Amino acid sequence: MNGQAQTRWQVAAGDILDLNADVLVCSANPWLNLSGGVGGALALRYGPAMQGFLHTELAVRGVKWLPAGTVLVAPACGTPYRAVVHAVGVDPTYQSSMATVTTAVESALAAAAQFGSHITLTAIGTGYGPLSLKQFGEAMLPLMKRDWGAIRQITIGVRHDDEAAELRGILGVKG
Repeated sequence: MNGQAQTRWQVAAGDILDLNADVLVCSANPWLNLSGGVGGALALRYGPAMQGFLHTELAVRGVKWLPAGTVLVAPACGTPYRAVVHAVGVDPTYQSSMATVTTAVESALAAAAQFGSHITLTAIGTGYGPLSLKQFGEAMLPLMKRDWGAIRQITIGVRHDDEAAELRGILGVKG
């Protein structure tokens, strides 16, 4: 390696579930309820199997919720992905921080690398969480400097073109 990260980062506007990827990294609330945001859209599009898996995992672990910064890897559960990584970006009061989001995404990408080379990622901590898109972008900057091994492309999905333009500017990426 020449010291440069080999993973390409990009930002796409639109429905993240319409992007092709090996692995989806999506925001999760501490109870792993697919009740809104990308999780809710996932449940609406692909049915209840993912929600059933997540609640079973909590029961197997003997817990009712997971702390902020934790990730849980789920199998496809009827989705087109090899795996879906649920990254808990908020605490039970829906508070978060840039450090929490960096930790959650770092753990999520490390887990996702085992399942494929193209990852889609939501702007964790910005929907129901309190972070601005600018704060999310700044939380990603240290992760962009890393070599993520098998991961060749990470696409951050946001809903609107103006959000994509803002995030591209923060991250210094073209696409």
